[in-house]
Amino acid sequence: MPLLKLVRGPIARIPVKVSWIADLRNMGRDPRLGRLCAKDSRGGGACVPLGFLASYMQHSHCEARTAHFPVHLMHPELDEWTPVSLSEDTLQTLHGPTTSQLLRGCGHFPLEEPGLADLLGGLEKVAADAVSGMGYGSSAGSK
Repeated sequence: MPLLKLVRGPIARIPVKVSWIADLRNMGRDPRLGRLCAKDSRGGGACVPLGFLASYMQHSHCEARTAHFPVHLMHPELDEWTPVSLSEDTLQTLHGPTTSQLLRGCGHFPLEEPGLADLLGGLEKVAADAVSGMGYGSSAGSK
């Protein structure tokens, strides 16, 4: 991480393949998904400038942490990239209303069932609540 501050000028334009820096084997529970994502020209097969990665990794996200807006976390139960506890701990630091939902039986890229159905159902509920004006404070699991 300390070396990222040195990434500027011509070095910042060096293309880096996403699959070189992302553990795509753990994208989901089926290793075929990781192989597919690694080859996808819009996913792991894509290249991004080293400067973009450096900027992304160094960004503090202060404004997002202090803003007051609703957040609904839908976290994959078997995510091997991001532990549920890390996402829940981060959610607790936010200032707006929050809820969370576990996407059962799926990895980081929630394509496995029943997690995919949980994701779609959760999105429908969030959209319906937004339309009805209920917001996030009315459902279980909110703070």
